[in-house]
This record gives sequence, structure tokens and C-alpha cells, in this order.
Amino acid sequence: MMKSWLGPGMATMTNEVATKASHWAADGIGDIVPDIGPLSQASATMTAMPYDVELADRIRSSLSGHPDLSERAMFGGLGFMLGGVMTAAASSQGRLMLRVEPGTGAALLDQPGVSSMMMRGTPMKGWLDIDLAVVATDEALAEWLTHGVAYARAHPKA
Repeated sequence: MMKSWLGPGMATMTNEVATKASHWAADGIGDIVPDIGPLSQASATMTAMPYDVELADRIRSSLSGHPDLSERAMFGGLGFMLGGVMTAAASSQGRLMLRVEPGTGAALLDQPGVSSMMMRGTPMKGWLDIDLAVVATDEALAEWLTHGVAYARAHPKA
């Protein structure tokens, strides 16, 4: 369950909502809301995306000229691939995750708002984690995405 993106207390709220949903079902109130899963009645009215939808739309728009563009939900975010090669993602932390050549990535780390993507406390070579402020304009986003596109084109899937 994602807590940080939705804010502090979300886990508690979700557990409370789940409890209410089970009480609604026991009281017969659940008949007015379709059963769609474990949090049925409550989750029917509470929908949250685990990534920044606006950022995902902007990435999609910027990469739309590539006929081999595809998307895949992964790790709580939305990944964008060119020719099946991961290029960028709207991450579950609300940031741009960008695939770059490891040598290029090291040089880009000097810029404010750019850090190595971390996986279990270890920096991932060739992956950047970029603050939304850095890609606030469509032009800035497009410029950053050129690094991901270059990586995808240099490493085509066989």
C-alpha cells in the first residue's frame, strides 16, 4: 500500500474505510454499492493513482512521435518504453525516473534536483531520479527525455 504519495495517515484512513465497508455489508448497506474486492464499498468511491498522472501525460505527449512507444505499469509507477526498452517513468514517488547511459548519468548528477535512483539503499547506475521542479516546463521535460531516448536507441531489444 502506498502511503507517502497520498499523504500521512492514508494507511489508517484506508483501514478505517475497510472496517466501515465490512460494517456496511453486515448492515445491508453494501447492497447499494457493487462488491468489487476487499475494500469493495469504500474503494468504489476512493480512487488514487500511485504516480503523477499529469507527469505521465506530459511524458506520453513528449514521446508521442515515436511509433514504437509503449507503456507499462511497474513498481507503482508508469514506465514508458521505446522498442521495448525502458526510457522513462512517472515514478511512484511523484518524480521523473530516467534511463541514461551510466557515463552520461554521472555527469548529469551535478545538476540541482537530480539524483541517482536508489533501489534498497543502493544507487542504480544509469538511472536518474529527477524532481518535478527540474522538468516543470514541457521544454525542460523534452530535453531530459532526449537522454532516455538516446539510451533506448543505443540498446535496442534483440
